[in-house]
Amino acid sequence: MQTVNRRYTFRLYPNKAQTSKLFEARRLHCYLYNAAISHRKTEYQYFSNSVSYFQQQNALPAFKEC
Repeated sequence: MQTVNRRYTFRLYPNKAQTSKLFEARRLHCYLYNAAISHRKTEYQYFSNSVSYFQQQNALPAFKEC
């Protein structure tokens, strides 16, 4: 049986308030991503210990509370 994958693209036209919220969410996501990479690099450089994705995922709720 052959499956058909379809993709839909929706164009957003946010107002100024929505634009600022989207920008803030993107900025925070970028900060979190860079912090996770930095954590992995420093942990390996100084302690020769690799940090897995699941370890970082489990630490995320405590990070959100700060």
